[in-house]
Amino acid sequence: MMRNLDRLFQELLDRTLGRSGLPVPRHLALVLDGNRRWARNMGFEDSSVGHAFGRRRVEDVISWCEWVRIPVATLFVASRDNLRKRSPQEIQKLYRIVEEFLGRMLEQKVWEVRVIGCEADLPPAIASRFRELCNATLDSGRKHRLYLAIGYDGQTEILDAANALLASSAQGQPELITEESIEQRLYAGTEYQPELVIRTGSELRMSGFMPWQTTRSEIFFSQVNWPDFTITEFNAALRMYRKRFYLQRLGRRFHDAAGF
Repeated sequence: MMRNLDRLFQELLDRTLGRSGLPVPRHLALVLDGNRRWARNMGFEDSSVGHAFGRRRVEDVISWCEWVRIPVATLFVASRDNLRKRSPQEIQKLYRIVEEFLGRMLEQKVWEVRVIGCEADLPPAIASRFRELCNATLDSGRKHRLYLAIGYDGQTEILDAANALLASSAQGQPELITEESIEQRLYAGTEYQPELVIRTGSELRMSGFMPWQTTRSEIFFSQVNWPDFTITEFNAALRMYRKRFYLQRLGRRFHDAAGF
């Protein structure tokens, strides 16, 4: 029975997402906006309940990434402003949710995971625990890489990279300031730059998310809050990416012939 259900689920994904050689981004980035708004709309007094439901959606999305063979994903979990301005109780609950999620990723043995952002903004015990769990996922058998942006700010990332470059020069290793020298010092190093960014929650802005890396990214703005993000929305984002892929790389004639 379970094998039949698995087969039916795979057939559904094939029909919905497709696995027929159509292009997919090598790096998908997601801005997970709308958890608190979703909780309020659902009548929960504790808005952080939205983070718990949002975690379930994260697990769904990374499974879809596995299925369509997207090798790298970055999730914007919380900005530096979020950590500073929201209540300590909400942030502590968010840390627990992230810790549980990292434990789940460790068990599944599919994704290498790293937390990126301003580590100094995290409590030392939390930063140490996240680092311990992430390091445990770094083995050669994992085919996908996941970055969790927590305490992240794009301007801070660029400043940190520039300061690291200056420090290297001060230590007797002078180096020109180039795109390559900056990129080598970004939090994820020379990882593929995101080719597709999905933002939920109806806001039409990037909120300081990866400004250096997303200058050439396709951006899909979803009107739903993150816990309501579905496979239909995911498919719509991939279709938009494929449409832009064919328009930019193969020309309008092939795009029209492909029926996009």
